[in-house]
Amino acid sequence: MPIALPARILGDWAEFRAAEDAARGALDRFQPRADITPGETEEMVSAALAAVGVFEPPPHPDSLEPDNCTALFLPPAESGSSLFGAWQQCVTEPGHAGPWHDCGPVSWQDGQPGTLPARPPRP
Repeated sequence: MPIALPARILGDWAEFRAAEDAARGALDRFQPRADITPGETEEMVSAALAAVGVFEPPPHPDSLEPDNCTALFLPPAESGSSLFGAWQQCVTEPGHAGPWHDCGPVSWQDGQPGTLPARPPRP
């Protein structure tokens, strides 16, 4: 059964890092020196948390692609496993007209569950 987004978005990255540290500790206990990178651990934690309706915080505005609209979307499970639980940034130009946003594989409308509106374009 699909979950209504957002079910719970972590309040800050410290919560996510705590889950990531716990996962890394468990991996080390069961598979010492496992050849799993920190990035792979982060993906595993994101996927596991998303499966139970807990999502990582949205990216910091400074980390967004500056030449794109800053609207963000957290796609639901129906949009495909590669996108589920991963924030998507609109790839249209900043300040574009209309309430629709697109990142290639998915599109969304302002006000839809799991969305954050675009910030005003920088002068």
